[in-house]
Amino acid sequence: MGSVKCGIVVGDGATLEMIRKTPLAKQYSGRLTSSSFRAPGDTLDGFGSGDNFLRGHGVQFVQGRLTSHMCGILEQVDRLLRVRPLHIRFAPATGDVVIGRVTDVAKGHWKLDISSRLSGNLHLSSVDLPGREQRRRTAMDEMNMRNLYGQNDLISAEVQSSQLGAPTVLHTRNLKYGCLSQGQLISITPALVKRVHQHFYRFPQVTGGTTVEFVLARNGLIFVGARAVVNAGNIAKSDTGCCSSALSRLLREYLCRISNTVRVFALLSLSINPHIIWEMSEMSVDWGFEPKEILSSTFQKLVLTKYVEINYEGI
Repeated sequence: MGSVKCGIVVGDGATLEMIRKTPLAKQYSGRLTSSSFRAPGDTLDGFGSGDNFLRGHGVQFVQGRLTSHMCGILEQVDRLLRVRPLHIRFAPATGDVVIGRVTDVAKGHWKLDISSRLSGNLHLSSVDLPGREQRRRTAMDEMNMRNLYGQNDLISAEVQSSQLGAPTVLHTRNLKYGCLSQGQLISITPALVKRVHQHFYRFPQVTGGTTVEFVLARNGLIFVGARAVVNAGNIAKSDTGCCSSALSRLLREYLCRISNTVRVFALLSLSINPHIIWEMSEMSVDWGFEPKEILSSTFQKLVLTKYVEINYEGI
């Protein structure tokens, strides 16, 4: 296994110079050095209390010395010193695609855990009724809410509105949103998921009428699962287009191969790009790696080298 420095995993052969070329490191404008990392309790050498430095976020005085109280990167803006954390909580914004798990079915709405400070609320009026029927919601619809989404169901949705100090309001008024099943859920840091034009992808078909669905959520949750090639909606569990039968061994291995490739990208702090993920998973077959061998340090070095080559080519 590689060493861990404040949340960035440096595998065997993955040097600091290679990590500097990753998208997550580029935002620090070359300040990614061994001396810029600060762990809780580290003193800020070279910044004395008598030099009139201002304490920013993550910095406090301990026994007359400036000390970091979180894990992150030290930044200096004039006389202001602050430690920017590497891992932060997801801050939802209007239009973000998220994946959440139903934690409670309340009166007229579902409560979802979206990996944020506050839960998300999905109101009954913000989902499509069975058959995409357009009418006012009635008391009978509230009684049948568990037939749409039950507790512990995994749902893809979009942020309708988000206000400071209030739960996030979600909606699923689109055919692409709805219940997710028959797949793997991967949790990574939200910093690796950028806002893109499309967050739902369909990889080429593996077997007859089944394709692989890749959902890239802004809250750091990625779903890789099987999807039947039908017109899927978000109106009910039985109508989502998810495969209801047992998955074949070939399809399960393909899902594991893609999921482990995503985990490798997260370990190397590389931004998640579905096209490159699919390309790397295909290369793992050419390189002779089994799905369980993708998490090895050997494959990590190959991925990092290939990723740097792609960036140099400007792709």
